[in-house]
Amino acid sequence: MAASTNNFRLVFWLALIPGFLAVALLAVGVREPRANQTQVKRSNPLQWQTLRSLGQKYWVLVGVALLFNLGNSSDAFLLLRAEQIGISASLIPLTLVVMNIAYSFSAYH
Repeated sequence: MAASTNNFRLVFWLALIPGFLAVALLAVGVREPRANQTQVKRSNPLQWQTLRSLGQKYWVLVGVALLFNLGNSSDAFLLLRAEQIGISASLIPLTLVVMNIAYSFSAYH
């Protein structure tokens, strides 16, 4: 951002380059193994009966994770607040990187 003098369009266009390279690598470099004719066709593992059998503890965990993910939208507000208190617009993406590094360290077991 600092090198582009806060030209957001240029930064987003440049950010497409690694994405296109990743897709090209997948298209050219990764090959699926050929399926044997003798393989049995698998059924869909997500069936209502299977989901019901997961138990109450699992669904409580899913509910709690959902609540925490809904609360994660506050990150955007933190970034907006960082800009309001005087952090340069070119440093806002760096702030997001630092936040994600902190999340990664806190999630590591």
